[in-house]
Parts: sequence; structure tokens; C-alpha cells
Amino acid sequence: MGIEKEIEQGQQEGRLHHALNRVRRFTQRHPALALCQKIIVTIIGGAIVLAGIVMLVTPGPGWLAIFLGLGLLATEYPIIHRFNQWAKAKVVNTWHRLGQWRMERKARRQAARERRAQARVARMQHRQYLDAQFRRSHNCAPHRSPKNPRLVMPRPRGAGSGLHRVPKV
Repeated sequence: MGIEKEIEQGQQEGRLHHALNRVRRFTQRHPALALCQKIIVTIIGGAIVLAGIVMLVTPGPGWLAIFLGLGLLATEYPIIHRFNQWAKAKVVNTWHRLGQWRMERKARRQAARERRAQARVARMQHRQYLDAQFRRSHNCAPHRSPKNPRLVMPRPRGAGSGLHRVPKV
């Protein structure tokens, strides 16, 4: 599930949302209740934010509490609501950049793996080539091919180039 879907799911209206809207409409009709609600929300939201700040340095879900408190305060203060919208946009943008970076890193790692595999194959082929040259140029028993145990002797300079085989003595 993408982060946008999670945010959208969290913003859907449910039973709790409808109940809070009914309470808000009721308190807005009575100025004393509206002021009382604003004071209560401010105190509770501020306490949750402060508890979150304390939890940043002590064990606990500090950031979660801070954002929960800010969400509660955003119900009464438009500037905090705008800040929450700005922060949400930044989080979504960062999430997308992180996903893009992960995909690029995965592609870079795959390319590096392929280059290392090609280098291993090239080293192996080069080693086989050097071994073959070494076997052609050495006549001692440990370097002779087990398939053909005959001694390999270089030809004399005037008789042409290359190697010729002589029978075992």
C-alpha cells in the first residue's frame, strides 16, 4: 500500500469523524462552549506535543505523539492545519525521492554485480590462456597434460617454428 493511499484512508470520514463534527456544530452555536472547547483542545493538544518532545530524548514514540498533538491542535488553529498540510506534502515528496533513490541504488548494484561477474569470467579465461601457454612452453612432467604424457620438445630453429612430439625415453 502506497503512502498516498494510507493518507487518503486516514482522511476518510468515519463514525468518529461524524460524532466530532456533531459536537463541533453544537459548540459553535454557543460561544461559551466554543471557547471552552478551544481551551480544552489547546491544553490537551499542547500536553501531547510536549509529551512527544520529552519522548524524543526518552523511550517512547516521540514523533508520533508530536504529530498527534499537532493534528489535535489543527482542529482549532488554521495555521497549524496549514503546517500539517505542508508537512504532509514534504513527507510524501521525501517518500517518493527515497523510493526513486532505492530503485536507482538497486540498478547500480545490479550493474556492479554484472561487471564483477564479467571481470571474473575474463580473469578465468585469461588464467586458462596463461595456463595453456605455460603448458606449451614447459616440458617437465608436472606440467604435461595427463591426456598426452609424451614429452614435448621445441623444434630446432631452422626446422620451422612450433613444438613437436618425441617418444618417451
